[in-house]
Amino acid sequence: MKTENIVRILREKLPEIAIRQEEDGSIRIEPSSIRDLALQLRNTRELSFDFLVCSFAIDYLEKMEIVYIFHSYLHNHQVKIRAWIDRGNAVIATIEDLYPTANWHEREMYDLFGVTFKGHPDLRRLLLPDEWEGAPMRKDYTHENLVRRPENK
Repeated sequence: MKTENIVRILREKLPEIAIRQEEDGSIRIEPSSIRDLALQLRNTRELSFDFLVCSFAIDYLEKMEIVYIFHSYLHNHQVKIRAWIDRGNAVIATIEDLYPTANWHEREMYDLFGVTFKGHPDLRRLLLPDEWEGAPMRKDYTHENLVRRPENK
C-alpha cells in the first residue's frame, strides 16, 4: 500500500491528529499521538501493521527524532513514522504494550540516548552498567563523561 493511502486511512480514523506525509515517504506526527496512531496501525484491518520492525533515535543537537518502522505480514507493506521530541526533555509514550518488540528498542534508546518512554514497565539500562552517567550516543557526549571503574584485583 502506498503511503498516501495509509495517510488517508489514518486521517479518517484519527481526524484530531496532525498527520503529514514527508517527501521521503514517511509520516510525521506529534509525539503525543504515537499511542493512538500505533493502535490504529495495528487494529485497522486495511492496514494490519502487526510488527514493529525497529525504532530508533536520531540526535540533531537542537532536537531529537524518534523513528518507528512498522510492517504488515498480512498485506506485506511497511510504513515509517517520525516524531520530533524535545532534546532537553526527551520523553515520549511507550508502545511496548501494543508492540512487544518495542521493549528492547525503547530500553536501548533510554540507555544510549537518554529518551524516557512514559509508561514503559521495565525502563532500565540494557547495554551499559547501572552506574553509567549520561547518554553516549548523543552528539555532545564526550569521553570525559565515562564512568571510571576501579580495576579488579
